[in-house]
Amino acid sequence: MALRLRYRPLVLQYHFPSLCESIKIRHAEYRKVSKQQKIQPILEAALKEFPPPSLLSINRRLGYKNNSYLYRYFSELSRKISKRYKEYQKARGQEKRERICQEIIDIAQLLHETGHKPTQARVTKLLSKPAVMLSWYAKKTLRDVQSSLGYE
Repeated sequence: MALRLRYRPLVLQYHFPSLCESIKIRHAEYRKVSKQQKIQPILEAALKEFPPPSLLSINRRLGYKNNSYLYRYFSELSRKISKRYKEYQKARGQEKRERICQEIIDIAQLLHETGHKPTQARVTKLLSKPAVMLSWYAKKTLRDVQSSLGYE
């Protein structure tokens, strides 16, 4: 406004403090609403993306460092995005565990057919990723297979 009137902002603030304050408040509200109108379609589009993005990655796309702004002004959309991402990650983890367990079953049966006891050491050597044998579900799967094949 000061530029339009060709005055310095401090001069206007000195002579019209209450008017300047109300202009500042209105402009801040305008910017906030304008910003929110730009962000909402982006969040709605993120609900349709595959694979689902995390809320943090969406924040970074928008230039924010954390989730607080989106949770404050778009709490419902933010919760939907977060829930969708968590469900997707959970499903991916379950699929990964199932693949690993199936690999352990296949290896144990192969060892049994060749006349070797499917011990943890032997199965671990044949796994594509040996470190997975450290997980509880891999050990449980091997114990179950061993007992179904007649080993103690």
